[in-house]
Amino acid sequence: MRVEAHLYAGAKSIFKVARRVTIRSREYAFELDKERQLGMITPVWVSGLPSTPGWTNMRLELVDKNQFNILKTQLLDIRSTVLLFLRKLNILVVDDGTTFHSTKSVTGSIISLDTRTTASSAWSRLASKRYLRVPHSIAAARDDEKRQGQTSTAIILAFPLGPNDEPLSAPYEMVYAFLPLRQAGFRVR
Repeated sequence: MRVEAHLYAGAKSIFKVARRVTIRSREYAFELDKERQLGMITPVWVSGLPSTPGWTNMRLELVDKNQFNILKTQLLDIRSTVLLFLRKLNILVVDDGTTFHSTKSVTGSIISLDTRTTASSAWSRLASKRYLRVPHSIAAARDDEKRQGQTSTAIILAFPLGPNDEPLSAPYEMVYAFLPLRQAGFRVR
């Protein structure tokens, strides 16, 4: 059996905050260590690590322990709405003793986001929101050298819905292009 991994642009940026990254996914467990020769791109297989079925877990050994609070704040600032536009990511969990947990479920073009947090062993529900997801395909620019062979690109809109699936008017919504860009004044009327 041949196993192949692809690191995409930005994947190595994790080494700005971490000296070692341990990744567990299904039956695979390996680490990348920037202090080893070619360690950022050459995985070292590890065994004996517990894994959670259906999950990919990443453990970071931080370069500077003082960065923990900065990194924690940045992780907690990730809006659960980023899940609306990611095909394979359905659950986002940040756990530092106080757990933030956001789950996406899809029924047709309706996406539900349930976000909850806990400071102890009891969960308290923060929010449950529903969105109408509308994908649209447009022709790609043919003269773009970086996208050769691409004939179309997808634009995906997500509109907030009320309890009876009626459109809600939100004051501001995030604009995403792989990652959030900025708040924009798009309104649903």
